[in-house]
Amino acid sequence: ADEKRSTNEQKSFTDAVYEEGVKQQKGLTETLSHYVESLRLKAALSLTASLSTTNRETVLQSTGAVDKQTADVEKKHSIGEAVAKAVAEEASRSVLIMKEKERNIIEQTEAAALARIQNEIKIYEQTLQDESPDAESDHPILGPTLFDFGYKRIHVVSASTLSTIPVWERQRTYRHDRAKLMASEKSKALHTGLPGIIALYEGSDGNLSIIDGQHRVGMLTLLKDKYSKEEEDPFDLDNILVEVFPEKDLEVSNLANDVFTEINKAEPVKQVDMPDVVDTDGKGNLEVINSAASSISKKYPEMFKASQNCRMPHVNIDNLRNKLFTSGVIEQHSIRDSNTLLLWIEEKNLELGERYKNSEDENNIPKKGGKKIGKAALTKALKHNFFLGLDSSWVYQ
Repeated sequence: ADEKRSTNEQKSFTDAVYEEGVKQQKGLTETLSHYVESLRLKAALSLTASLSTTNRETVLQSTGAVDKQTADVEKKHSIGEAVAKAVAEEASRSVLIMKEKERNIIEQTEAAALARIQNEIKIYEQTLQDESPDAESDHPILGPTLFDFGYKRIHVVSASTLSTIPVWERQRTYRHDRAKLMASEKSKALHTGLPGIIALYEGSDGNLSIIDGQHRVGMLTLLKDKYSKEEEDPFDLDNILVEVFPEKDLEVSNLANDVFTEINKAEPVKQVDMPDVVDTDGKGNLEVINSAASSISKKYPEMFKASQNCRMPHVNIDNLRNKLFTSGVIEQHSIRDSNTLLLWIEEKNLELGERYKNSEDENNIPKKGGKKIGKAALTKALKHNFFLGLDSSWVYQ
């Protein structure tokens, strides 16, 4: 009886969604956010019919299944919902495509909203029963725990499941074009599989959110859609490795922020260090750059910093190496060895020095990229006679 009631509820929900979609066809992209919120509300109202009034209101608030007014400030979304919105926006650019794909778009948006609500209701039901996932019990969404380190758990879940999990509200904006590009590139590199791991945050209320890997989840969602129409899935998208960081200290609520910050402290690999960028013929140039950059950093140790985001007047050696490589300095000036490159860099430093030594007057300090160079930065550059960190344009001159 319960299965029959659930089927009827979902069927009536589908019909309602279609009517809603037809009604909003004209301005679908203008009201996509409210449209998804209305789908969540319909799903939650249908699936929580058996709960008490108090518990039902709690679920609606927890899952973001809210009315139009509250939807104006609702920021959380799952990747599945974000992908559905992006597909609708792309289709709306062509009236013909929109007509042909209208039903599919509505169904995709409905499925994303429904799946998210169903998952979060499972978590809420677990909290009502005072059951918390551990090494011996399966998580209602993520399934069995492969290993519990205490501070985090390891699970293997499907790409479909990951697409239903909301993105942490302080994450960077999801860019569908980036996910599409990643999916396209990944389709050309089947032999590498799916490197990396998706990081999730689990709040004290049991709710999950993606704190690292939202664009990879977007990529996985697109690949799942692509390969579901084919006989073979080259990536085994039903088995994706995830790590879950659970909030255990109720007095400290910044775990998600701390984990996100620590993960993103890792600095990106520069173009000069990418394996396939430098061909065999260019390996000699790379050795020249590395040697010259190392020599200049040893000559002015106080002016070089480990962070790639160091402030003026400091320089990061990897940023310097990358600028020398991407600017084509060696080819343009026919430089053949590291000593010649080092002399060229020193000449540029002297030229900048002549410019800045005449700028000790605070009102006469040259600008960098339209911004005023701070007096403290200029003072340190003058003290150590190193000016390369005050202006990055020298490498292109």
